[in-house]
Amino acid sequence: MLIFLVIILLVATIVIYLVVVKHLKEVTSLRHTRDRHETINKITKSINAGMSSDKIIEIALKEIFIKFPHYRVSYATVSAQGLLSIKDCCTPENMPNIQGLNADLSVADDYLKALLELKVLAISDVMNDNRLTPLRGELMVGKTLAILDIPISHNDGFVGLFCMDAEAVHVWSEHEVNMLIDTAGYLEIAISQAEHLSQQDEMALQMENYNKSLEAEVLERTQELQEAKHKAEQLSMTDELTKLPNRRAFFAMSEKLHSQAKRNNHTFSILMLDIDDFKKINDDYGHEGGDAALISMGKILLSTLRNTDVVARIGGEEFVFLLTDTDLDGAIQFAKRLRILVEDNSMSTANGIIRFTVSIGVAEFYNKEDSLQATLSRADSALYIAKANGRNRVVSQPQIKP
Repeated sequence: MLIFLVIILLVATIVIYLVVVKHLKEVTSLRHTRDRHETINKITKSINAGMSSDKIIEIALKEIFIKFPHYRVSYATVSAQGLLSIKDCCTPENMPNIQGLNADLSVADDYLKALLELKVLAISDVMNDNRLTPLRGELMVGKTLAILDIPISHNDGFVGLFCMDAEAVHVWSEHEVNMLIDTAGYLEIAISQAEHLSQQDEMALQMENYNKSLEAEVLERTQELQEAKHKAEQLSMTDELTKLPNRRAFFAMSEKLHSQAKRNNHTFSILMLDIDDFKKINDDYGHEGGDAALISMGKILLSTLRNTDVVARIGGEEFVFLLTDTDLDGAIQFAKRLRILVEDNSMSTANGIIRFTVSIGVAEFYNKEDSLQATLSRADSALYIAKANGRNRVVSQPQIKP
C-alpha cells in the first residue's frame, strides 16, 4: 500500500513538473514572441518614417542590446575585397568597444566563403573553429569567444554583417538566432530603401541641374537671338559705309518727330545736302577716294549733331539733316556753318589730298497741315536750285508754303 502511494506521489510530481515546464516554455515562447514583435515594430516604424539606413541600424542595435544586454551587438560592412569595418556597436561593460575596428576577412577563406554564400554562422567556441583561426588576433582584441554572424545582402550580394558576440563560450539559442535573422532581414529592407531614396535624390538633383542648365542655355540662346535681332535691325537701319542712319531709319525717326511737332505746335527744319562733283572725285581719286569723302562727310555731320536731331545718308552722295525746334533762319545759319566746315575739310589719300564742297537746300515745317514729305520736297527743290546756281551754297525756299 505504501509503495502504491509512493508511486502515485511520484507520478503526480512528474506530471506537475511537466506541466510547470510546459507552462514555462509557453511563457518563454510568449516573451520571445513579444520581444520579437517589439523589436520588429520599432524597426518597421523607423523604416516607414523614412529614416536613414544608419539611423535604422542604430535603432536595431539598441533594440537587440536591450533584449540581450550581456552580448555585444554590432553592424559591419564588408567590401568586395573582403575588408570588414565595424560601423556601429552596443557594448556591455565587461567587453571592449570595437567600433572602427577593421579586419581582412580574405585571410580566412572558409569563413569568408560561408558569408559570401549568405550562411548564418552560430559559432559557440571561436578558438576551436578552424574557419576563424586566421582571425584569432582580431577576436582576442574584442575578447570574443562566441559569435553569431548574420550576413546582410543587397542586390543579391553580400555587403555586411549583423553580429552578436560573447566573451565566453556560448551555444546560441534558436531564439537568439531567429531574433538576429529577423532583424537582419529588416536591415536589408532599410538599406534597399535608403539606396532607392538616394537614387531618387540623385535623379532629382540631376533633373534640377539639367533644368537649370537648360534654362541657362535657353536664356543664353534668347539673349543671342535678341542681340542678333538687334544687330540685324541696326544693320538694316544703318548705312554700312558712313555708319549713319540710312533712308529707312531716317523716315522712321522723322515721322515720330513730325508727329510730336504737330501735336505740340513746334517747328523743325530740314536740310538736304549733296556733295558737289562727286563723280569727279571718283574719277580723280578712285572709288576709295569717293568712299573716303562720304565717310568724312558723315563724321562732319555727326560732329554737329544734337541729341534731338536726326542725320542720315539717304542715297549716293545725298544726306539729310532734321533740326528739331529750329526755324528757317536758325536752319540757314546752321547750314552756312556746316558748308564752311565741309569746305575747310581735307583728306590725305594714296592718290593725293581730297577737298570737296557741299550744296544745301533748307526748308521749314510750318503748321499742322504741313506734311513731312512736303517739307522734304521743298528742301530738295532748294537743293536743286543750289546745285543749278553754282554749287557750294545754301538755298532756302521760304516762299513756298502749303
